[in-house]
Amino acid sequence: MMFAYANDNDGNYPDGKSSTEVFQKLLDGQYCSDPNISYISLPGKTKAIPGQKLKPENVSWDVTSPLNQNSPNELPVVFMTGYKVKYVSGGAAIPLVKPYPPFWTRTWLGWWQGEPNPPRNFEALDPGIAVCYKSNSAKYIKLETAPNGEGAIPNFISPEFKPDGMPYRQLTPDGVLP
Repeated sequence: MMFAYANDNDGNYPDGKSSTEVFQKLLDGQYCSDPNISYISLPGKTKAIPGQKLKPENVSWDVTSPLNQNSPNELPVVFMTGYKVKYVSGGAAIPLVKPYPPFWTRTWLGWWQGEPNPPRNFEALDPGIAVCYKSNSAKYIKLETAPNGEGAIPNFISPEFKPDGMPYRQLTPDGVLP
């Protein structure tokens, strides 16, 4: 969706004051018809109501901004919220919530309300981050825990990354993460 948007907008990826605003632009531009594309079952997040504007609690993704067709391929375009990313060569993603919850969480109430079963390979979904890079590659990276108990995703930004003076920023569902 982001790539299609950029193709239609002179190579510029959608931007805004928050990732909520970015996802709303994708919905308004009809790059997606399902508002729940921006939702993952994480604590504090709820599914969007079709036809209503997105709210921060409906968006489970952060976005890198500003991006355009000339931005380095090593940059994450969209990634799970709840991490602080350092936009430097070899930059890490540091969890803001400790302990960071597993990627797939479902409570008894969720089961009762019809949330789907966890994937069969549930163990592969230990705490970590789902990410799509500008190169259009996507992956799930497990959180690494240091001996002191602190977790991080090292080299979330490739060691080959060169910002070339661009002030990249992280847009969360609520706004810019300083």
